[in-house]
Amino acid sequence: MGLIRSLSDRIKASFHAETEVNPYIIFDALNYMVVILNEHGRIRYLNKAFCDFTDVDRDKSIGKPFTEIEPLTHIRKDIEDALMLKLPKTASINLGGSIFGVNICPIPGPWGSFKGIIVHYRNITKRVEIENELIRRNRELTVINTLSTSFISSRNIDAVLSDLLEKTILVTNFDCGCIVILEEDTYVIKAHKGFSMKFLKQAEEGELTTIWEGISCTDEPFYIVEDVRSEQGLDVFWNEGIMTIIGMCLRSTDKVSGILCLSSRSKHTIDFEDISLLSTISNQVALIFEKVRLYEETKHLSVTDGLTGLYNIRYFYEALDTEIARTNRYGTPFSLVILDIDDFKHYNDSFGHQAGDNILKAIAAILKRESRKTDILARYGGEEFISILPNTEKEEASILAERIRRIIADETFLKDLGGVKVYVSGGVATYPSDGSDSKSILYASDMALYAAKARGKKNIFCYRRDDEKDIFKAKKP
Repeated sequence: MGLIRSLSDRIKASFHAETEVNPYIIFDALNYMVVILNEHGRIRYLNKAFCDFTDVDRDKSIGKPFTEIEPLTHIRKDIEDALMLKLPKTASINLGGSIFGVNICPIPGPWGSFKGIIVHYRNITKRVEIENELIRRNRELTVINTLSTSFISSRNIDAVLSDLLEKTILVTNFDCGCIVILEEDTYVIKAHKGFSMKFLKQAEEGELTTIWEGISCTDEPFYIVEDVRSEQGLDVFWNEGIMTIIGMCLRSTDKVSGILCLSSRSKHTIDFEDISLLSTISNQVALIFEKVRLYEETKHLSVTDGLTGLYNIRYFYEALDTEIARTNRYGTPFSLVILDIDDFKHYNDSFGHQAGDNILKAIAAILKRESRKTDILARYGGEEFISILPNTEKEEASILAERIRRIIADETFLKDLGGVKVYVSGGVATYPSDGSDSKSILYASDMALYAAKARGKKNIFCYRRDDEKDIFKAKKP
């Protein structure tokens, strides 16, 4: 601005100078474009940089209204305001693929008179590109920080995925979306927003499997459909009113672990800036998902018996205290079932410890298969298993335990070694009728197991306080 003002002062002085030298010729030495208009908006001068860039003939343009010079028509309103108000104006325009910042400055004459305006174009393309890049990076950092709080705020994988999806939709301005996880070769929607129950039911029934597989198998980082009507096989989305779909693979190393799908009920045009942002989002979501998955896996290993895959005794004791607290609060009883393999030492001595381990793993698999989803199964000792049966009275627990005992008795184990039969005995106790705390209820279930062993093994026995004397007698050698 300082340069423009000094030149304007020289122009002002030159209006009254008695010289045939063109007072504006100095502008031809500048490498940026300059236009000078008189007070009526007619061309007084175009410098060489302007003529070279716009291919305008300077001699033919002098004296013409500025509205006849095409590059000036882009800022017509700003020029008219500057001429009328005699005040400076600024603008930015795109010419020939370059971005120019335009300064429009009044040229004052003597005693406050007005002699016209000077229009100065400066190429700011590089500056704008840098500013846009900074804005883009700042937006990406904002997205990363926003998404990262999902992992910080929760360690539950389902809660993390729901929060991630919510924030992703917020920062991308899509209408709806879902996160699909690959579990044992099956695509499962783990988080969703904006879809109808009908859509989710169709997904659960496998009607979207082909689409998920297509997204997972593509070599491109994105699967983009900007008009669903133009694509075959997307009827489920079309019936939902979806117009635009973008699918992104969530990868851990080279393995596809899931899909982030964003959708809109209006047609979107996905440009390079959108692709860049979505790439950042998909990478961040994949990274957070992998961290949470590893956390869940580590947490699971910390409470799991390494041989059988059942819960370990540490987790069992915590679960028992939790169940006691729930019963005390809501009054719903629970039962404990302890199962012990009869004569387990015989199998180890006869076939080796590896065979004994295989028997333990096989029985654990039967317990997991035959137990209810709400039951908590744990390996209680070397060859003992224990189960918490929430909201279950003693009679029902006894029936469940007897059914499992019979299934084990009917099974043939160690088939590669010729096959053997394995039998278990079990004890059942119920809280709070058989114990007032964790120690006493465990004692009661142990006593019931001893009673089952004392009565010939291969059976299930329910705890009764009156039987304790007989149990102790049976335990004596």
